[in-house]
Amino acid sequence: MDKKRLEAIRLATPGPVARHLNKRISLPISWQLAKWGVHPNWISAFNITLGWSTGFFTAQGTYPFYLLGGFLFQMASIFDGCDGEVAKLRGMTSKLGEWLDSISDNGALISFFAGLLAANFGWGLALLLVSGLAVLFFQIILFLKRNTKSASLVTFDKEYLSKLPIQSGSFLMTFIRYGRVFMRKDVFSLMFFLFALVGILPAWLYIAAVGIWLSNGILLWLKWKQRIRP
Repeated sequence: MDKKRLEAIRLATPGPVARHLNKRISLPISWQLAKWGVHPNWISAFNITLGWSTGFFTAQGTYPFYLLGGFLFQMASIFDGCDGEVAKLRGMTSKLGEWLDSISDNGALISFFAGLLAANFGWGLALLLVSGLAVLFFQIILFLKRNTKSASLVTFDKEYLSKLPIQSGSFLMTFIRYGRVFMRKDVFSLMFFLFALVGILPAWLYIAAVGIWLSNGILLWLKWKQRIRP
């Protein structure tokens, strides 16, 4: 195994959980899959199935299924890197692969929250979450469509959030720049599992409702500031 090559990929990975935990698991797997000649799109298809299954198990609404759903979501977060890693190791890229990766990335999150909401349904909470997600995804997808060729939340983070200037004395801009770390999939997938482990996974519905609308407000404020900037 070319340890230097794998270590270079790991060190170039943003996000503390992805770099220090997820990649240490996914990279050896990806190396072996690349040696076997497994196509990256096959890995994406498997991860889509794994990610969407989290919603089914979480929807059962009991501690064992919450724990299983949280564990599978964490596994989906780890395996989410395998298709891209195999593509790099084999020198393979494709538009279909990029879209499959986006479906895998975003679909797992939607499925997980749909299952959690089904197990703890309330009309008011459902309306807050669905409407908030619709507005948030509209803002993100609109940016991605205008400025990139990707539909991944990771691209939005790299191409927009990570490039926001930190203005001296600006609490909000500093909060956005460093607080976005907790919105990374590698971080919140681990938090989902830990919440499930201690039996408080439904709390994420309320955390998500507040976080989604706070994010919408911040993104709208940023757009307004950009429009009035001379």
